[in-house]
Amino acid sequence: MLTINAAAKAEGKTTFKDSDKISQYAKEAIENFSLSKIINGYDDGSFKPQNSIKREEAAKILFEWINKALIQ
Repeated sequence: MLTINAAAKAEGKTTFKDSDKISQYAKEAIENFSLSKIINGYDDGSFKPQNSIKREEAAKILFEWINKALIQ
Protein backbone atom coordinates (compact mmCIF):
# COMPACT_ATOMS: atom_id res chain seq x y z
CA MET A 1 0.00 0.00 0.00
CA LEU A 2 1.05 3.58 -0.64
CA THR A 3 2.49 5.74 2.09
CA ILE A 4 2.17 9.51 2.07
CA ASN A 5 5.38 11.42 1.40
CA ALA A 6 6.46 13.78 4.20
CA ALA A 7 6.26 16.98 2.13
CA ALA A 8 2.72 16.25 1.02
CA LYS A 9 1.65 15.37 4.55
CA ALA A 10 3.11 18.64 5.87
CA GLU A 11 1.10 20.54 3.26
CA GLY A 12 -2.02 18.55 4.11
CA LYS A 13 -2.15 17.02 0.64
CA THR A 14 -1.48 13.55 -0.65
CA THR A 15 0.42 12.79 -3.80
CA PHE A 16 -0.23 9.80 -5.95
CA LYS A 17 1.65 9.20 -9.20
CA ASP A 18 -1.64 9.49 -11.04
CA SER A 19 -3.29 12.23 -8.96
CA ASP A 20 -3.86 14.26 -12.14
CA LYS A 21 -6.40 11.60 -13.18
CA ILE A 22 -8.51 11.99 -10.02
CA SER A 23 -11.77 13.81 -10.77
CA GLN A 24 -11.93 17.28 -9.24
CA TYR A 25 -15.10 16.50 -7.27
CA ALA A 26 -13.36 13.58 -5.50
CA LYS A 27 -9.95 15.12 -4.71
CA GLU A 28 -10.81 16.55 -1.29
CA ALA A 29 -12.42 13.31 -0.08
CA ILE A 30 -9.50 11.24 -1.35
CA GLU A 31 -7.00 13.56 0.36
CA ASN A 32 -8.93 13.37 3.64
CA PHE A 33 -9.27 9.60 3.52
CA SER A 34 -5.61 9.21 2.61
CA LEU A 35 -4.36 11.51 5.38
CA SER A 36 -6.62 9.65 7.82
CA LYS A 37 -5.07 6.36 6.65
CA ILE A 38 -8.45 5.05 5.51
CA ILE A 39 -7.11 4.62 1.97
CA ASN A 40 -3.49 4.11 0.98
CA GLY A 41 -3.33 3.61 -2.76
CA TYR A 42 -1.16 0.95 -4.35
CA ASP A 43 2.44 -0.14 -3.74
CA ASP A 44 3.60 1.52 -6.96
CA GLY A 45 2.52 4.96 -5.68
CA SER A 46 -0.66 5.14 -7.74
CA PHE A 47 -4.31 5.51 -6.80
CA LYS A 48 -5.80 4.18 -10.06
CA PRO A 49 -8.89 6.42 -10.02
CA GLN A 50 -10.13 5.10 -13.37
CA ASN A 51 -10.33 1.50 -12.09
CA SER A 52 -13.49 0.05 -10.59
CA ILE A 53 -13.27 -0.53 -6.85
CA LYS A 54 -13.02 -4.16 -5.78
CA ARG A 55 -15.27 -5.64 -3.11
CA GLU A 56 -12.38 -6.14 -0.67
CA GLU A 57 -11.22 -2.54 -1.20
CA ALA A 58 -14.70 -1.22 -0.44
CA ALA A 59 -14.91 -3.44 2.64
CA LYS A 60 -11.55 -2.15 3.89
CA ILE A 61 -12.63 1.48 3.42
CA LEU A 62 -15.87 0.90 5.32
CA PHE A 63 -14.06 -1.00 8.10
CA GLU A 64 -11.41 1.71 8.54
CA TRP A 65 -13.97 4.54 8.41
CA ILE A 66 -16.25 2.91 11.00
CA ASN A 67 -13.30 1.93 13.18
CA LYS A 68 -11.94 5.49 13.23
CA ALA A 69 -15.40 6.90 13.97
CA LEU A 70 -15.82 4.57 16.96
CA ILE A 71 -12.37 5.40 18.37
CA GLN A 72 -13.00 9.15 18.32
